[in-house]
Amino acid sequence: MKGKKIVLAPVSGAVTAYAITFMVFIVYALLLTYTGISEKNNTAVVLVTMAVSLIAGGVKSAMSARQRGLVWGVVTGVLYVAVMVAAGLFLIPGYTLGSKTLVCLLLGIGSGGLGGVIGVNLFCRK
Repeated sequence: MKGKKIVLAPVSGAVTAYAITFMVFIVYALLLTYTGISEKNNTAVVLVTMAVSLIAGGVKSAMSARQRGLVWGVVTGVLYVAVMVAAGLFLIPGYTLGSKTLVCLLLGIGSGGLGGVIGVNLFCRK
């Protein structure tokens, strides 16, 4: 049973990251709609949201696995980006992989890994 829980740790982390991303984007969309906030900061908002969400997802993943926080955090980041890219390929006509995808992947690896290290070191000590 323990092995199954460890394998599902990145899924749990990615779901957590997507939940945070969803909530932040809803608030941001409401702010864009009902205030005078400019859309010129969209890229920054997306990247910061992704980084913060994946740090939280990496923490969740490491807490679930209770070991190898860096590895499970990185796997969480890669899973998050893979789902995002797959959704883009299937849902957005003309979606292509490019330099922005690479930036997202690197951000996912770094943020997820950082969250995993934080999670295993702060929350899993015995």
